[in-house]
Amino acid sequence: MTNTLTPTSPDSIAEALAEHGHVQAFASHISISGDEWRKNARRAGRVLKRPVRTVQGGNILIAELHDWPANAEEAAKDEQQLRSAMMPTYDAEMLARIIGE
Repeated sequence: MTNTLTPTSPDSIAEALAEHGHVQAFASHISISGDEWRKNARRAGRVLKRPVRTVQGGNILIAELHDWPANAEEAAKDEQQLRSAMMPTYDAEMLARIIGE
C-alpha cells in the first residue's frame, strides 16, 4: 500500500524536517526504495543547508536534523511537540512538574 501523505521527494522531506526536525516513513508504504528515500532525505538536508542523519531499521525509515533545535523558534516547536505527545499520558499538574513550570 502506497501512502501519498508520506513525504518522499527532497522538497517534501525538507518541508517536514523544517517543521518537525524529523520525519519517518514505512518502507512498505512508499513508492520508492528505502535507499532512495534516505538519499532524498540527505538531499533535503542540503536544500536546508543542515546536517541530516538517516537510518533504516526494518520497515521504518527515519531522517532527523542533526542540529535540531538550532534556534529559539525550533526550540519552541520542539517543546510544543513534546507537550502534545505527552498530554494524553500525563495530567496537567504532572506535566508541569516534568517540564519545570
